[in-house]
Amino acid sequence: MDTREVQKLFVSAGLKRLTKDLDALVRPSIRLVVTPADEATFQPGVSKFGGLPDLPADVSWPTWQGLPQSFIAQFRLQDVHSYDAAGVLPAQGMLWFFL
Repeated sequence: MDTREVQKLFVSAGLKRLTKDLDALVRPSIRLVVTPADEATFQPGVSKFGGLPDLPADVSWPTWQGLPQSFIAQFRLQDVHSYDAAGVLPAQGMLWFFL
């Protein structure tokens, strides 16, 4: 979806007054599709949602206010690099998400 299509959606929703701000707000994104799988079949370091993260030995489990955070997902940047049309992500490495 490009900016013009987003503008049309805003106008049809009665939000025309906000279309002037779209250039500052709209950014390319990568849409993810999740397929259930058995984590026991995964090699360490693959992209995945849920389960246990493949943290390096020198990285502590994240905490907030003294409480351990829940693991959400990890993404091997090599897996998503070809979808990064804006080129904002590094080509190598890993992203871990906790909440």
